[in-house]
Formats: sequence, structure tokens, C-alpha cells
Amino acid sequence: MSVERQLLSALGELARTLGTAIDLQEILDHLARRIVDVLPISAAGVTLIVSGARPQYIATSDDSALCFERLQTELD
Repeated sequence: MSVERQLLSALGELARTLGTAIDLQEILDHLARRIVDVLPISAAGVTLIVSGARPQYIATSDDSALCFERLQTELD
């Protein structure tokens, strides 16, 4: 399956879960894990960046990404 089809599949999974009772954190963590499955990367994270505030990580694909996200936040 092509990368484009895999990405569309992952986004389709995300769209189907948005209307369910699944916790938003679970949805974002799942998305981060699926991105790693699709792209040639070993870890992924989702960070919120707001002007004038410190970045805040909200989802990661695994523990290594979580450690990296925490380190980024601590070091600005």
C-alpha cells in the first residue's frame, strides 16, 4: 500500500473515532502511533504551540518520543 493510501487510512481512522466516546488523549496517541507506522520515522509526537506560552506536548507514539517531548519543553 502506498504512503498516501496509508496516510488516508490513518486519517480515516481518526475521523471515525472523533464522534465516539473514546477519550481525546487516546485518539491523539493512536494517531501518533499510526504516523510512525506509515512514515519512515521511529517516533512521533504532537505538541501544542501557542504564541507567548511554552510548548505543551499532548501525545506521543512511545516512551522515547515522550522523553524527547518533555526534554524539549523543559529546555524551551
